[in-house]
Amino acid sequence: MPFTTNSSIIRQDQDEARFSFSINNFPDAKRTKKTGEKIESEIFSIMASRLNVSVYPSGRNDKDSGFVSVYLHNVSDHTVTVDYTLTVGSKVGSVESSEIKSNEGDGWPHFIEVSEVGQNMEVTANVTLVKEEILSEAVGGQSLANWQLMKKGEAVNQ
Repeated sequence: MPFTTNSSIIRQDQDEARFSFSINNFPDAKRTKKTGEKIESEIFSIMASRLNVSVYPSGRNDKDSGFVSVYLHNVSDHTVTVDYTLTVGSKVGSVESSEIKSNEGDGWPHFIEVSEVGQNMEVTANVTLVKEEILSEAVGGQSLANWQLMKKGEAVNQ
Protein backbone atom coordinates (compact mmCIF):
# COMPACT_ATOMS: atom_id res chain seq x y z
CA MET A 1 0.00 0.00 0.00
CA PRO A 2 1.46 3.43 -0.92
CA PHE A 3 2.12 6.03 1.75
CA THR A 4 -0.34 8.85 2.34
CA THR A 5 -0.10 12.15 4.21
CA ASN A 6 -2.45 14.18 6.34
CA SER A 7 -2.04 17.76 7.60
CA SER A 8 -4.17 19.61 10.11
CA ILE A 9 -4.13 22.71 12.27
CA ILE A 10 -4.70 21.72 15.89
CA ARG A 11 -4.78 25.28 17.27
CA GLN A 12 -4.22 28.70 15.76
CA ASP A 13 -3.98 32.12 17.39
CA GLN A 14 -2.92 35.48 16.01
CA ASP A 15 0.82 34.86 16.27
CA GLU A 16 1.11 31.11 16.83
CA ALA A 17 -0.05 27.75 15.56
CA ARG A 18 0.05 24.08 16.53
CA PHE A 19 0.17 21.93 13.41
CA SER A 20 0.16 18.17 12.81
CA PHE A 21 1.62 16.33 9.81
CA SER A 22 1.27 12.55 9.45
CA ILE A 23 2.91 10.14 7.02
CA ASN A 24 0.91 6.91 6.97
CA ASN A 25 2.73 3.73 5.88
CA PHE A 26 6.12 5.29 6.63
CA PRO A 27 8.05 2.17 5.47
CA ASP A 28 6.73 2.80 1.93
CA ALA A 29 7.74 6.48 2.15
CA LYS A 30 11.25 5.39 3.18
CA ARG A 31 11.38 2.84 0.35
CA THR A 32 10.19 5.22 -2.38
CA LYS A 33 11.95 8.46 -1.35
CA LYS A 34 15.67 8.61 -2.10
CA THR A 35 18.14 10.57 -0.02
CA GLY A 36 17.43 14.29 -0.48
CA GLU A 37 13.79 13.76 -1.49
CA LYS A 38 11.27 15.29 0.87
CA ILE A 39 7.62 14.95 1.70
CA GLU A 40 5.97 18.27 2.48
CA SER A 41 2.95 19.03 4.60
CA GLU A 42 0.23 21.37 3.50
CA ILE A 43 1.00 25.05 4.10
CA PHE A 44 -0.25 26.75 7.26
CA SER A 45 -0.27 30.49 7.91
CA ILE A 46 0.54 32.74 10.83
CA MET A 47 -0.25 36.39 10.10
CA ALA A 48 1.19 36.98 6.58
CA SER A 49 3.74 34.14 6.88
CA ARG A 50 3.32 30.75 5.21
CA LEU A 51 5.10 27.69 6.59
CA ASN A 52 5.15 23.92 6.22
CA VAL A 53 6.92 20.87 7.60
CA SER A 54 9.38 18.97 5.40
CA VAL A 55 10.35 15.36 6.15
CA TYR A 56 13.21 13.55 4.40
CA PRO A 57 12.45 9.84 5.11
CA SER A 58 15.88 8.73 3.82
CA GLY A 59 17.81 11.73 5.16
CA ARG A 60 18.60 15.05 3.55
CA ASN A 61 22.16 14.09 2.50
CA ASP A 62 24.16 10.87 2.10
CA LYS A 63 25.75 11.42 5.54
CA ASP A 64 22.22 11.44 7.02
CA SER A 65 21.55 7.85 5.94
CA GLY A 66 19.71 5.95 8.66
CA PHE A 67 18.06 9.10 9.98
CA VAL A 68 14.87 10.97 9.21
CA SER A 69 15.54 14.70 8.63
CA VAL A 70 12.80 17.10 9.75
CA TYR A 71 12.57 20.82 8.96
CA LEU A 72 10.27 23.81 9.34
CA HIS A 73 10.17 25.51 5.95
CA ASN A 74 9.32 29.16 5.20
CA VAL A 75 7.37 29.33 1.93
CA SER A 76 6.67 33.07 2.29
CA ASP A 77 8.15 35.80 0.12
CA HIS A 78 9.80 37.33 3.19
CA THR A 79 12.07 36.37 6.07
CA VAL A 80 10.48 35.26 9.33
CA THR A 81 11.79 34.84 12.85
CA VAL A 82 10.05 32.10 14.84
CA ASP A 83 10.29 30.09 18.02
CA TYR A 84 9.38 26.50 17.22
CA THR A 85 9.27 22.96 18.51
CA LEU A 86 9.03 19.85 16.34
CA THR A 87 8.00 16.57 17.97
CA VAL A 88 8.02 12.99 16.65
CA GLY A 89 7.02 10.45 19.31
CA SER A 90 9.25 11.14 22.32
CA LYS A 91 11.85 13.03 20.27
CA VAL A 92 11.59 16.84 20.64
CA GLY A 93 13.64 19.60 19.04
CA SER A 94 13.22 23.27 19.94
CA VAL A 95 14.70 26.49 18.60
CA GLU A 96 14.20 30.07 19.77
CA SER A 97 14.46 33.11 17.50
CA SER A 98 15.25 31.18 14.33
CA GLU A 99 15.50 33.52 11.35
CA ILE A 100 14.36 31.62 8.25
CA LYS A 101 14.77 33.30 4.89
CA SER A 102 12.20 33.00 2.12
CA ASN A 103 12.02 29.47 0.66
CA GLU A 104 14.51 28.07 3.16
CA GLY A 105 14.15 25.78 6.14
CA ASP A 106 15.55 25.21 9.60
CA GLY A 107 15.68 21.90 11.40
CA TRP A 108 17.64 18.75 12.05
CA PRO A 109 19.30 16.37 9.56
CA HIS A 110 19.52 13.63 12.25
CA PHE A 111 16.17 14.26 13.94
CA ILE A 112 15.25 10.63 14.59
CA GLU A 113 16.67 7.26 13.60
CA VAL A 114 14.66 5.46 10.93
CA SER A 115 14.51 2.40 13.20
CA GLU A 116 12.58 4.45 15.82
CA VAL A 117 9.75 5.27 13.39
CA GLY A 118 6.90 2.79 13.28
CA GLN A 119 4.25 2.20 10.65
CA ASN A 120 3.07 5.82 10.80
CA MET A 121 5.02 8.99 11.57
CA GLU A 122 3.41 12.08 13.08
CA VAL A 123 5.22 15.40 13.36
CA THR A 124 3.72 18.05 15.61
CA ALA A 125 4.92 21.63 15.10
CA ASN A 126 4.38 24.40 17.64
CA VAL A 127 5.32 27.69 16.01
CA THR A 128 5.27 31.20 17.46
CA LEU A 129 5.89 34.09 15.09
CA VAL A 130 8.40 36.54 16.55
CA LYS A 131 8.88 38.80 13.53
CA GLU A 132 7.92 39.11 9.86
CA GLU A 133 10.17 41.19 7.64
CA ILE A 134 7.49 42.73 5.45
CA LEU A 135 8.07 46.30 4.42
CA SER A 136 5.04 47.33 2.42
CA GLU A 137 2.37 44.65 2.82
CA ALA A 138 -0.49 44.94 5.26
CA VAL A 139 -0.47 42.39 8.08
CA GLY A 140 -3.92 41.39 9.25
CA GLY A 141 -5.26 44.83 8.39
CA GLN A 142 -2.37 46.50 10.26
CA SER A 143 0.90 47.77 8.92
CA LEU A 144 3.90 45.79 10.17
CA ALA A 145 5.02 48.69 12.37
CA ASN A 146 1.57 48.86 14.00
CA TRP A 147 1.47 45.07 14.47
CA GLN A 148 4.89 45.09 16.19
CA LEU A 149 3.77 47.96 18.45
CA MET A 150 0.54 46.10 19.23
CA LYS A 151 2.53 42.98 20.19
CA LYS A 152 4.89 45.06 22.33
CA GLY A 153 1.88 46.62 24.08
CA GLU A 154 0.41 43.16 24.76
CA ALA A 155 3.67 42.08 26.40
CA VAL A 156 3.70 45.18 28.60
CA ASN A 157 0.03 44.74 29.63
CA GLN A 158 0.43 41.10 30.71
